[in-house]
Amino acid sequence: MKRIRKVATPPTYIDRHKAIVSAKNTGVVKESLETLEANVALRFATYNDAFNNNELHEITESLHMQAYMDDLQSCYKKSTKPLRDIFKAIKEAQLTRSLLYCPYCGIALPKTHDHYLPEGRFPEFSAHALNLIPCCSSCNSIKTDRWLAGNNRIFINYYLDPLPDDQYLHIRIQSNPGSMAFGAVFSIVRPHMIVDDQLWGLIESHYRELHLLDRYKEDVNEEVSAVYDICCTHLQNGGHNIENFLRDLSDRNATVFGQNNWRVVLWKALALDQNFINLVNRAA
Repeated sequence: MKRIRKVATPPTYIDRHKAIVSAKNTGVVKESLETLEANVALRFATYNDAFNNNELHEITESLHMQAYMDDLQSCYKKSTKPLRDIFKAIKEAQLTRSLLYCPYCGIALPKTHDHYLPEGRFPEFSAHALNLIPCCSSCNSIKTDRWLAGNNRIFINYYLDPLPDDQYLHIRIQSNPGSMAFGAVFSIVRPHMIVDDQLWGLIESHYRELHLLDRYKEDVNEEVSAVYDICCTHLQNGGHNIENFLRDLSDRNATVFGQNNWRVVLWKALALDQNFINLVNRAA
C-alpha cells in the first residue's frame, strides 16, 4: 500500500468549506454556519499546522464545535456542488489506478470517505479535504470513530505517513499437489530498514485493528482462481513461462500499489509455488 496525494491548493481548504456553506439554502443552518465561520477557520488552521508537523494526535476536541454538531456535519451529509468538487479533486489528484482499491486495505473499491478525525468528535472537519480519506465501506465501518490509543494514532494516514516501500507483508502459500484449493497465512514482519519504532507500531496497529491479515486470507481462493484464469489465457494466446509472467505482473502492480499490496505479495508467491505452476501448465 502506498501514500495517496492530497488535494492541491488553491482554493484553500477553508475556502472550500466556505463555498459549501454559501451553497446552502438560506435558513437557520446556513446562518449558524456563517456565524461559526471565524471559529471554523481557526480550527482549520490548527488542523493544517498539525498535519504539516505530523502532530494530528495533538488536536483536541472542541466543545464549542460539538455544540453545533448537526449544522457542521450537514456540510458533509447534505450534498452540494462544492462538496462534490472536493470528492472530485481528491480523485483527480491521484495517479492512474492508484484508487482502484481502498488505501486502507487494498481489497475493495473505495466508494466512501473516512473522516480520519471522526466527524462525531470533530464536526468542524466534516468537509475538510485533508480529513477525507477514500476507503471501502468495510474499513469505514470497522474503523468507526477510533483514531487514537493514548497519544498514539491507531490507523495509517495515507495522505501523511511516510510509508516505506520495503516489504513487510509476507505470505505462506498452503496447497496440495493437483488441487485448486489454496490457502494462505499472511504476516507482517518488521524489516531492518524500518528503524522508526513509532512508524512500525502504527503499521502493526493498522493491520491489527482493521483485521487485514484475516481479511486477506478469506479472499485468497477467489484471487487465486482469477489469477489462474489470467495465466491460462496467457499461455493459450502464445505466452510463455508462467513464473516470469507472474513476477512481471507483480512488479508492474507494485509500482502503482506498493510492495505491500496483498495481491502483489500473493502473485509473487504464486510464481514460486510449483503446484500452481503445474496446474496452469496442465490446463493450457
